[in-house]
Amino acid sequence: IEVYNLVIDNEPFTPEAAQAQYKVGLCHFTLKEYIEAAYEYRRVVEDYSTSDWVDEASHDLAMCYYEASLPPDYDQSPSQLAVNAMDDFLQRYPGDERETDMEGKREEMRERIAQQRLNTARFYEKRQKYDAARIYYEVVVKQFPETQAAQEAQKWLGAAGQS
Repeated sequence: IEVYNLVIDNEPFTPEAAQAQYKVGLCHFTLKEYIEAAYEYRRVVEDYSTSDWVDEASHDLAMCYYEASLPPDYDQSPSQLAVNAMDDFLQRYPGDERETDMEGKREEMRERIAQQRLNTARFYEKRQKYDAARIYYEVVVKQFPETQAAQEAQKWLGAAGQS
């Protein structure tokens, strides 16, 4: 990382610096320092937007957020960042060979987010806060219609006479 940072410092905004910036991110990713890696990949995308490393950095940025995501019982901000980065990559590079894998991971992230919202709805339901529960169930159905969580939310809404 130090050597690559020397290249970046001594030859800023050159093709070599773009490659070095990408490799700093790769080093952090290899060390499972996903937040640091994401920062470095974002720098490639923003500071070297015309370099040959932008597509790799865009892909790896999405993978950093994917790896940093947590199970549905926890904050889903990294999962949402992963979905956003994946959407950006898929839009910028349609037909990329990694598209199928990324779409599967995107679905997984959306399911986690939806499951977290569903868990929140159940939390309110158990506390007999039915208006709050209904709001969360509706969010799951409207924002994540393709998920298993949405099917479960729809069942509750149907039973509550809100379908």
